[in-house]
Amino acid sequence: MSFKELVAAFEDAFGRNDHQALSVALQAANSMFPPGSEMQLAELAHLACLLIDAGSALRLPEPIKRGRALFQEKWECLKPIYGSAQLHYNLANAYKSLYDIERARSDWRFNLEGAALGFEAKSAYWRSLAASHVGKVTPQLLTNLANALDASGRVVDGFTTTSVRWRSLRNSGWPIAIVVWHCST
Repeated sequence: MSFKELVAAFEDAFGRNDHQALSVALQAANSMFPPGSEMQLAELAHLACLLIDAGSALRLPEPIKRGRALFQEKWECLKPIYGSAQLHYNLANAYKSLYDIERARSDWRFNLEGAALGFEAKSAYWRSLAASHVGKVTPQLLTNLANALDASGRVVDGFTTTSVRWRSLRNSGWPIAIVVWHCST
């Protein structure tokens, strides 16, 4: 299986919301690229994102941790290509996914390790926002930041971020129907 076919398998599984196919794609990724294997930077970044997204969808922390580690280990090499904003955003998604898995456990109780994951997610989203160019902030970033703030108990800050999102979308010329839809999700 080529890398292109692997990506297509992930995208097909995500598109159909097929967890079994996603598990198969995840196994294929692990056999094609065992930890420590060398790969092109573009493939590495794409694989890291796929691992984070698949781990999140399947509620499996190990692929998320591996995707996060790939970004952290190759940060300096990836930064000139993707920029700090995108890398922080991807790390934030990994931390938020791990935090959500932790909180979804039936025996979950507040603990420092879980709180640290939520704090890291919130902080990485803030760093992504700070590194974003004016006018280049995506609705997804602001939504995820607001959700991370809300999940960490900073509800008022979450509302403020949502308000900023509304203004930034409206001021950037988005049609009002799209702005309302984005702000309601």
